[in-house]
Amino acid sequence: MTMISSHSLSQKYKNELITNGIVRIPDFLTATFASELKTNVQGLSFNKAVVLNGKPVELTKDILKGFTKDDYQSMNNQIALSASQGVGFIYGRCNINEDSPSVFGRLLESLNSHSFINFLESTSNEKIKSLDCQATEYRHGDFLTRHNDISVIEKRIYAYAISLSEYWHSDWGGALHFLDKNGSITNSLLPEYNSITIFNVEKIHSVSYITPFAQRPRYSLTGWFKG
Repeated sequence: MTMISSHSLSQKYKNELITNGIVRIPDFLTATFASELKTNVQGLSFNKAVVLNGKPVELTKDILKGFTKDDYQSMNNQIALSASQGVGFIYGRCNINEDSPSVFGRLLESLNSHSFINFLESTSNEKIKSLDCQATEYRHGDFLTRHNDISVIEKRIYAYAISLSEYWHSDWGGALHFLDKNGSITNSLLPEYNSITIFNVEKIHSVSYITPFAQRPRYSLTGWFKG
């Protein structure tokens, strides 16, 4: 049984995705299911995904517990230097797989349902064969610099992000920015609880810096639909 709200498959959203290559669908999941997902995401154990020496790295909580003050300073300096050159990120990441709580399996079943896959295939004119999912947690100081999600090896078609952050304030940062090739922002979407944002993988995008006064983490479920 799909947990996706019936209105999510409307022609309105299909047309928007075809025309703009980006669509945000509010109230994407049933209210009860969205609440269950939110609770389970908040209970996950997140690694810290960072770019160090030009390479993506995941640091577990056990590794971070062994860091000295100097280790943290060195890491933060490397992250800042890389980001200043337009490459870098720092955020919490947890891969969703068969060992994750069953609620995530139900989400993947819904995203992989015949009706939703047909919705996406009718807008992309490409066959979607698989998808993946990760949970993300952005806390104070976290960010994701501009990039696209093109992967010839993985044959990504669409990226998606399901927001599970309630009552997000615009001054807290954490906006999903879309940019043109010159770096100008063409569209900016704040976290909106129980929405999904779907976009073509060639779209340049970023997640803005989470401010020190943000009152809660920014939680999302993200991934790619692949050919």
